[in-house]
Amino acid sequence: MKSLLIVAGEYSSHVYAEKIIELIGYKINIFYVSPFLSEQVQTKILLNGLSEIGFGNLPNRIAKALNFKKQILELVRTERIENALLIDFPGFNLPLAKSLKKNNSKVFYFIAPKFWIWNYKRVEQLKNFTDCVFSIFPFENEILKKENVKSLYCGNVSKILVEDFKTKPKDIDLLILAGSREAEVKNFFNKFDITKILKSVKFQISALEHLKEFYPNTENLNFGNSLELLARSKKAIVTSGTATLETALLGIPQVVVYDPNWLTFQIGKNILKIPFVALPNILLKKKVVPELLSEDFSTENVLKSLEEINLSNSILVKDELADLLGNQNPFKIVANELLVSLT
Repeated sequence: MKSLLIVAGEYSSHVYAEKIIELIGYKINIFYVSPFLSEQVQTKILLNGLSEIGFGNLPNRIAKALNFKKQILELVRTERIENALLIDFPGFNLPLAKSLKKNNSKVFYFIAPKFWIWNYKRVEQLKNFTDCVFSIFPFENEILKKENVKSLYCGNVSKILVEDFKTKPKDIDLLILAGSREAEVKNFFNKFDITKILKSVKFQISALEHLKEFYPNTENLNFGNSLELLARSKKAIVTSGTATLETALLGIPQVVVYDPNWLTFQIGKNILKIPFVALPNILLKKKVVPELLSEDFSTENVLKSLEEINLSNSILVKDELADLLGNQNPFKIVANELLVSLT
């Protein structure tokens, strides 16, 4: 039986990995590496403390990354693993891909780094250090092919994940999605004062169990499925990331916020190749959802923007995005490609 290393360094990557593992079944011997425990296979190495954003505390994070990389390469050597599926998490996974290729491993990459926003040189890394990139955006796949990167558009993960949640009753006035990383959650609640809305609207905070210590002490925390909560919501405040696309695909009016640390923002605003941070705006090449970044992100500005957004525009945005992304199921396509290649 062939062996496959799967590295999923963040919560969203872990969710995607679990779906792929389920579809693969027991036809491939899987070695799983993640900060999270799989419900289907043993997690061989726990990647704790690597998913922070920005440029803060770099020396400690670099040391951790090098140590984990060493552990993974030792696992590959001792278990004679010849194939790897690396999911997103490019700051860690791209250097790992380079090392794996030096060991003659076959490397598949699912969810490419957003080189079309910044750091275009990563295209060359994908070309040199991967055997196939499973792309989740049609235009991204076209760019990769033009650059002679072996790439396959497999459909968009958000488009598929929201399908089961489109008909929920709207019983939440406002949903807050503060992010999926510790720094994002901390930054959000440092800037947004929930006491300003406690008595005025029925709101919920979509919370993650592994970050529970960083949320405010309120009965409005909800640790349920974030997509189900979104589908039940009339409006949302969303930290920039994949959740902005999920919100748009559900037709929910949203205000997008983002507050990186000062150094990250100063560097980022000088190197970004596009004028937006929200995925709906990036994909449609126009501002279809409001963005409040850095110093513009305040409780007052968010509440004002919430009053101005409307449902009819959100429905139009949803339809445009659905047409753009198509109906392919990325989890099935990735699993099938792996099975064909490795069995």
